[in-house]
Amino acid sequence: MDKRRVYLYPQYPSGVGAQIYEGIYRFANEQRWNLVQLNADLYKQAAQRNGLRRVGGGGLLVCPSTREELVDAAQMRLPCVAISDRQQERFLPQVGLDHRACGRVVAEHLRQLGIKSLGFLHSFLSLGTSRCWSGFRQYARSAGMSVSRFSAAGRYPFRKVSLTRTLPNEQEMCNWLASLPKPCGIYSSTCIGGIWIHQCCQTLSLSIPETVSLIVQKDDPVFCQSTHPPLSALRVDYVGLGYQSAQTLSSLCDRRPVKKLSLFVPEGVIARQSTDVLHTTIPGVADAIAYIRAEACRGASASQAARLAGYCRRNLDRHFQEVIGHTVFEEIQRVRIARAQELLRNPSLTLDTVAEQSGFCSASHLSRTFSAAVGLTPGAWRNGSYSNDL
Repeated sequence: MDKRRVYLYPQYPSGVGAQIYEGIYRFANEQRWNLVQLNADLYKQAAQRNGLRRVGGGGLLVCPSTREELVDAAQMRLPCVAISDRQQERFLPQVGLDHRACGRVVAEHLRQLGIKSLGFLHSFLSLGTSRCWSGFRQYARSAGMSVSRFSAAGRYPFRKVSLTRTLPNEQEMCNWLASLPKPCGIYSSTCIGGIWIHQCCQTLSLSIPETVSLIVQKDDPVFCQSTHPPLSALRVDYVGLGYQSAQTLSSLCDRRPVKKLSLFVPEGVIARQSTDVLHTTIPGVADAIAYIRAEACRGASASQAARLAGYCRRNLDRHFQEVIGHTVFEEIQRVRIARAQELLRNPSLTLDTVAEQSGFCSASHLSRTFSAAVGLTPGAWRNGSYSNDL
């Protein structure tokens, strides 16, 4: 019997696409698939001929950059899974990123820095931008933060403007940035938008991160680490996303039921110097927060943090609520959960080891606290930090 032949399009992805393909390759090697990469001409010709040759019960994995490519995939007459953000198009099973969760995660991270004024750079180059904005705005308003959006629609021809040229309508973006209450946190839905915000900050003599903290959506090293300071970015398991898409195609080829839409949630923020700051003028609070974030997994306590800050526990809780939106104990638990998530990415570590190294007294204590905070058990989170919807 022939090996299962699986077609991939596009042929040579870069950046995030390369990480997604790494996950696909891992699953393909485990299943001994025969992978065939299609260039744009072959892909279009196959769509016009109404199909690709199916060998060994195989199928097609496609990362469409346009709706036309997604429609072409549906014409191939073989099982197909789209790795796509076009969630309104449901005629193919899709695996993608939960953009609303991205917005919430970034807004929450900026809230942890003591920031109460948020800005969002909206680009229609990124398909999930509107959903990012929705999650970002929803969290900001629920936390009592001010939030403003600058829309790039009709202003910035993202695909045509070179970074070496003068920014078109730079004054308009500078005016928006200058109007935001300071300190502020900015979330850009594209890397190039983050670069432009960085340049506008230089024009306005706004220091990063002291006055403006900046986070971009994709962790592209070409962009994120080419600025000074380097840019913080969302942490997304794109390798896992690729693996899950291949797994979904395998189920589809075997005629097992699959979800129409599987959404991966981000794992947090990769914090670099563009967000390396804590905004508070309340004496002692910054010291207490720094102590917790350094020592939470080694036995830090709320009472010790209060003594360090020079407050009683009740007053320190009140100051924490004002600065970062929750109590001292909740901050300790948040840091421990974040550390546990980091450790769970290592499949060789047992739950007992993860619990010990993240500050929990036992694996059962870790499981109870983790499940309450994340909504998944540590084991379920480790096996795939995505949610299957619809």
